[in-house]
Amino acid sequence: MSWLQMNIDFEGQKLAEVIYYVVIISGAILGFAVGFIYQDLLLTMEIFAGGIGLSALLVFPSWPLYNKHPVRWLPAKQVTEASDDEG
Repeated sequence: MSWLQMNIDFEGQKLAEVIYYVVIISGAILGFAVGFIYQDLLLTMEIFAGGIGLSALLVFPSWPLYNKHPVRWLPAKQVTEASDDEG
């Protein structure tokens, strides 16, 4: 089930957010313009919904594009037992 792993680094999150905003806003502007030209509200909503679907397709899956800068964590410290006089 490795295809279910959703590993996205911080830079990938930022990129996904930018892609999401650009696609959604572009779809809204394009939908408004086409709907205004053709005087068709349904066409406006369909184009806007298509932009939402496209952004979901681009952003929801964990594409390798979003994990190019993985976080390197520090190694775990060894835990030692505390003495009774601490406290």
